[in-house]
Amino acid sequence: MTDIITVARKELREIVGGGSGRKSLIRELFFVFLFGVFFPLSQSEAWRSGAVPTVFVFMIPLFLAGPYIADTFAGERERKTLETLLATRLPDSSIYLGKILAVCTYAWAVTQIILLASLIALNLTGAGASGGAAGGSTGRWFVYPSSVWVAALAGSYASALLISGVGTFISLRSETVRAAHQAMMLPLFVLIFGGSFGLGALWRALPSQTQASLVLWASGVSALEAIVGVVSLLLLVDLFLLRLGVRRFRRSKLISS
Repeated sequence: MTDIITVARKELREIVGGGSGRKSLIRELFFVFLFGVFFPLSQSEAWRSGAVPTVFVFMIPLFLAGPYIADTFAGERERKTLETLLATRLPDSSIYLGKILAVCTYAWAVTQIILLASLIALNLTGAGASGGAAGGSTGRWFVYPSSVWVAALAGSYASALLISGVGTFISLRSETVRAAHQAMMLPLFVLIFGGSFGLGALWRALPSQTQASLVLWASGVSALEAIVGVVSLLLLVDLFLLRLGVRRFRRSKLISS
């Protein structure tokens, strides 16, 4: 575990304070403004209900983690530093998991900042003052329901792990960062647009009797229970991808490639 944290700290310093981090600062600020200020104020009713922020805290980490996870090994290869990294005595699993830990932690932290920014924006402008019944409030201050916080704290990390588990396979096989970024567009498209439109198409394809049964079942499930179920399913998929990645990551293959 110590070796994993050592690698993660090194990667986080490069993300936050390195050249790529400084160049990407404007991208993170744009995300904070767009999802933390603009959307909440322009769609305050939807945000007060908790549905929109719940979707966003699952979706935002995909965009935040994607570019950095593509850089993990492809960037090392392009900068000619991969051999130096692999020459260390760090275990293969520590290198692999440490890089994923750094990217996911960064994406998770920025997501929390965005959620807090949206909460502050709603309250400072008064947009959330009338939403106490929907989201819960103390006096005049609006707060999100517990399901949103579970999605933000656990779901956003599970989402970041999902794209990271897929992205490392791409980064390991890519010769350049640009090629890795281009290849990452496919899983991002599948996860975001495929999930949105694919689930809708699947729902429409179901028989009306099945739809009615599912609606009846869903009516007895609370928002918090639904979020916990989704997060649990994501974590199971994440665990599978991480185990597969650890088993397939071998420095001997990278050195010879």
